[in-house]
Amino acid sequence: MKMLAKFGALAILLSSGLLHQPSLASDFNLFNTPFQFTDTTDPIIRHQLQLLAQAERKINSLKNSYDFSPLVLKGRMLKVGDTSSLIIKIKQRLFLLGDFQNNHPDPVFDSALYQSILHFQNRNGLAPKGFVDRLFIHALNMPLDTLLKKIKSNANKWEQLSLYTDSVVLMVNIPDFILHVYEHGREVKKMKVIVGKPSHPTARFEGNLKYVVFCPYWNIPPGILKKEIFPEMAKHHGYLFSHHMEWHGNGIRQLPGKDNALGDVKFLFPNRYHIYMHDTPIKNLFSQHKRAYSHGCIRLEDATWLAEFVMAKELGWDASMVKEKMAKGKESYHQLSESVRVLITYFTVWVDGGGELQIRDDLYHLDHE
Repeated sequence: MKMLAKFGALAILLSSGLLHQPSLASDFNLFNTPFQFTDTTDPIIRHQLQLLAQAERKINSLKNSYDFSPLVLKGRMLKVGDTSSLIIKIKQRLFLLGDFQNNHPDPVFDSALYQSILHFQNRNGLAPKGFVDRLFIHALNMPLDTLLKKIKSNANKWEQLSLYTDSVVLMVNIPDFILHVYEHGREVKKMKVIVGKPSHPTARFEGNLKYVVFCPYWNIPPGILKKEIFPEMAKHHGYLFSHHMEWHGNGIRQLPGKDNALGDVKFLFPNRYHIYMHDTPIKNLFSQHKRAYSHGCIRLEDATWLAEFVMAKELGWDASMVKEKMAKGKESYHQLSESVRVLITYFTVWVDGGGELQIRDDLYHLDHE
């Protein structure tokens, strides 16, 4: 786990902007006591730990000074124009958490509350809808003790870290459903990803990108064959033909093409979990705010861009060469120098470059580690 935490924090630091904007928002400036570090001397990690420590002190102060009893929503939702005594309590709670600027709340759902709800929803990884519903109330009711435990759990991972610079880093933060692409410490691309569902979690590890495979066959894993493909074959004669599949040795594979589950390209970084990144012909799931739908591998929103970027850096290809390979319909492997580092990480709390405490659901229930 030390190795995992070591590399996982790099991308959180980069995605937070802390390499270039080491500041803390005004709502976190209640605490000026220097944070005492244990064994890290890395200035960037040191700063992130200090931001988390300040956040922890603020939450402790709120816990000791204010009533954070659960709020109760009666009815389905509240929206702009509505009036309710609950709105006063929501405004008070959001003000204490730093999401609402007005400390003189009234019972009217106005445009200022709408904006503050959007801010809170974005900060907590919720779909930004701007109204009060049960998901919003559930997040707003997170016990402060629970939030403190989340902060400590993530800070404990950071304390083990030492940071170094790679030319190119591909980092996935599983609870955020995002891939960050960095070059020399600067984010050059951010894209949505689909990760493993809780019943088939994406593993956390670090590796190096070794192959880019265009027009890949999909060698269907035994578990999917047993649970999904074989039952369909029993029900539907001709299932393999209609889904562009064929027997291959003792297994089944799906042929390259527009219906292939891996799309036009996959990215291999050999690991014992058999996890890789790949394209997908099914794009509609990227519109979902929480994207845990796969069997463990990582589906990319814009795999073509990543292929063009990596092949240009590693082999000097231009975009037309990538598109030509994709259009051929014939599987081709291309070995890389393995200088591109891949980080599959799991952070549910961090402070971003704007000083905002970012919170995500503990998708796989790992915050206790």
